[in-house]
Amino acid sequence: MGKEILKQRMAAEIDEQCRHLLETARAEAERLLAETREAIAQDRQAALEHARREKAVRVANAVTFGRWQADREMEAFQEEVCQEVITRIEHELMTLAKRDDFGRVLEVLLAEAVNAYPEYSAVFTSSQWADTCRRWLDRFGRNDVPVLSESELWDGVAVGDPERRVLIRNTLRGRLRRLEPELRRRCRADLFGV
Repeated sequence: MGKEILKQRMAAEIDEQCRHLLETARAEAERLLAETREAIAQDRQAALEHARREKAVRVANAVTFGRWQADREMEAFQEEVCQEVITRIEHELMTLAKRDDFGRVLEVLLAEAVNAYPEYSAVFTSSQWADTCRRWLDRFGRNDVPVLSESELWDGVAVGDPERRVLIRNTLRGRLRRLEPELRRRCRADLFGV
């Protein structure tokens, strides 16, 4: 009988230890499950926050790129318009240089060129304006200076030496080129408020 009681006590003690271990294991499992759920929730929240930040960065980058692209396109458009204005001015200069009264403008260009290089010993202009230059030189007692034909000087003159080692040009195109940066600035300011 003593053995039977011992067996029962041992069985009861083992059952109690098993129940305790089972309860401890269940509690540990519930704790681990709760921690895992909390970690998953935190990871999910962190992932959502990261995704929101990434999205915000992508949106900001897209907006920045869009603005940059729009600015580039606007600059190109403004440049195109300004170039069209300058091209129209060039055509007006061509028309002016073909008029009969351009001789008066040419005389002013010649006087300025001579003033810039008083040591000149030759005048260059297109054949169309050679007589105008000759008459101007005669009026100022410089009939010894040759007037040489230069087809590219249809809109002005040059003074220098006959060998062209020194050549001072004074043309409408040259003046336009020197004014071009200011013309572009004013064109942008007047037409686009830039």
